[in-house]
Amino acid sequence: MALLIPFQLLSALIVLVPGLRLVVSMNELATGNHVSGTARLVDTGMTFLSLGFGVALGQRLAAPLLARALHGHPLPLPAWTPAIGLPLIAGAFVVLFRARPRDFPWILAASVLAFLGARQGALWLGPQFGVGLGAFVLGLASNAFSHWKGRPSIVTLLPGLVVLVPGGLGFQGLGFIIQNQLVVGLDTAFQALFVAIALLMGLLLAQAALQPRTAL
Repeated sequence: MALLIPFQLLSALIVLVPGLRLVVSMNELATGNHVSGTARLVDTGMTFLSLGFGVALGQRLAAPLLARALHGHPLPLPAWTPAIGLPLIAGAFVVLFRARPRDFPWILAASVLAFLGARQGALWLGPQFGVGLGAFVLGLASNAFSHWKGRPSIVTLLPGLVVLVPGGLGFQGLGFIIQNQLVVGLDTAFQALFVAIALLMGLLLAQAALQPRTAL
């Protein structure tokens, strides 16, 4: 039962998980901005620890209720779930990033492209390298959008990255560590770090293949 709790909490906490900040800090370290990259990476770690402490405290306070509410095993989502979830996610990105409503189709296209690219990449290369392929396809498409529309590539790149970032995986690793499953937790945390590196490499390769017309 304890292993089910992080997965159920993740749907509510995903907006707070600093997955994008983790990738940005890794990008700054890779490009030589060591001071800002290290500061952002430490800040990301502190945010994860704060979330973990809050989750552990909430689980302790609500343990009697959770014991009665959680039964059985989670069922897999039906195949048509992404067709409904991705448009809802794109609409949430418009609000979260304060984008213009007319950019909704481009944000939706970027979210779909990132999702399908990572899924197909996982089939070809495995789940870790698959995220890198999704990031590469997203980066190429965002840079092509910049050339075609004369708009900043970040308009489509940022929402697509949020679909790919391994924040949920990192939080699951922290959840295992809180539950005293150190080996599984550390393994999951290193997987999240590896996914972040693969994502970063995909973005750098896309940047080398096609430079955006407008960086910001």
